[in-house]
Amino acid sequence: MENSKKKVLITDDSEINRSILSDMLGEEFEIIEAENGIEAISVLQTYNAEIALVLLDIVMPEMDGFEVLAVMNKNHWIEDIPVIMITAENAPFYVERAYDLGVTDFITRPFDGRIVYRRAVNTIMLYSKQKKLVGLVEDQIYEKEKRSNLMIEILSNIVEFRNGESGTHVLHIHVLTELLLGQLIRKTNSYKLTRSEISLIGIASALHDIGKIAIPESILNKPSKLTYDEFEMIKTHALIGADMLKNLPLRQQEPLVKVAYQICRWHHERYDGKGYPDGLVGDEIPISAQVVALADVYDALTSRRVYKEAYTHERALKMIFDGECGSFNPLLLECLKEASDTIQNELKINSLSAINKKQMLFGINQGAIYEDIRIDHAKRISELDLPGYAIGGLAVGETAEQMYHILDVTVPYLPEDRPTYLMGVGTPANILEAVDRGVDFFDCVYPSRNGRHAHVYTKHGKMNLKNARFETDDRPIEEGCGCPACQHYSRAYIRHLLKANEMLGMRFCVLHNLYFYNNMMKDIREAIEEGRYQSYKKSMLESLAGGEE
Repeated sequence: MENSKKKVLITDDSEINRSILSDMLGEEFEIIEAENGIEAISVLQTYNAEIALVLLDIVMPEMDGFEVLAVMNKNHWIEDIPVIMITAENAPFYVERAYDLGVTDFITRPFDGRIVYRRAVNTIMLYSKQKKLVGLVEDQIYEKEKRSNLMIEILSNIVEFRNGESGTHVLHIHVLTELLLGQLIRKTNSYKLTRSEISLIGIASALHDIGKIAIPESILNKPSKLTYDEFEMIKTHALIGADMLKNLPLRQQEPLVKVAYQICRWHHERYDGKGYPDGLVGDEIPISAQVVALADVYDALTSRRVYKEAYTHERALKMIFDGECGSFNPLLLECLKEASDTIQNELKINSLSAINKKQMLFGINQGAIYEDIRIDHAKRISELDLPGYAIGGLAVGETAEQMYHILDVTVPYLPEDRPTYLMGVGTPANILEAVDRGVDFFDCVYPSRNGRHAHVYTKHGKMNLKNARFETDDRPIEEGCGCPACQHYSRAYIRHLLKANEMLGMRFCVLHNLYFYNNMMKDIREAIEEGRYQSYKKSMLESLAGGEE
């Protein structure tokens, strides 16, 4: 199939040269041509990683080959898309510059067509194998990191469980740590942290309180004020945790162990030297421990504990900035202030307790096209008294008539006073028929997916704007349509964009389809409210079946 062919972009200002190269490769590859660098960049923006190879000339009007390579480097396209330079320019300067800018190969004219073909095919195969290999390596690294992180999370949550904390403390510390350090490196170069090091500190932060596993639960979960001796016992968790990590002799050189040790031992140190266990001052405290200390205090203030209720975000910040919670690095305090809104949002997103209480949980009716299963399941989920009910597993290969039949037999067994949602449906006709059977709302990829393939919906059915008969059609997609595409552009112009593989054409089609669907749903609601739905449905179905204008 043609659409399964790999795409090759040929960029040359000479039509003859493009034609020669196209004839060479056209049987095996899908050829996209560009007559200058600007057109080439447009194609790359549209297709990006779909381009398997670029054949590029140097000397071209408007934007030459070196300028194209510069843009490809800037956008990191050169990392994934191989480029073969094919040019009459053979001076050493040109060759060196081309390779410096990342080309895979350099071929000078005149050339042997067989050699060009083989080198092009080999380059595509090589890059394909490299991508596959990189993908395998990345998958292996990801799985290894996932397992490591999981074990750390399990261990840290054991400590949390004993400590009677919220269950999200470790997660919050991780999120806060990475946010604050990210803000810090944007603010100053003083700490020379890489993104990889920030990620490592975030992972290691989960172990900050591991030493509490040795503290009696009666002290950890005491709701009243601790005695002097009890507080001194609590303070020992910093050294206990550090010693636990120190007693891993075979792993001492592991970066994670080193960072976790720093955090465990010194996350209760204070910038003014009044912390414990060693009384370190200022940047004597590793930045990893400094940031976890601040994150730990913030989360302790904003979380419920056995001895206190949760403070608001605003009050917690005020207490920290007023010095009520100890002394911290002034730069980190600035980072906390600057990232205040982001912190709130990120903690909500990442918190297990951040479920939107206003979200509606729908029960989903299943059962394929088996009436008895559908009805029995509808009865069962109706007993759950949920905010709404969905009908799933339709529009996946059965006929429209079978779908309508299942709706006929199923919907009556769902609560009338709750919204009914038909999942993944459908065409305008499907929607009209489903509404008639008691369905309230829908979701479907049709408007956007069909739009990307030049198919547009109108009251007279679906049209393919790539058809030749629209080449000079100066009418809008649909007369009277209020969408921006119909208000300003003709069928002929949108067809031209589509034929030229210009992304804007697809966007116009999607925009129109979304407008059509939304407007149809508005008309449906009005027809129902006015008691004329049956006549509206009949008229609309007849119009849709009438065919293109």
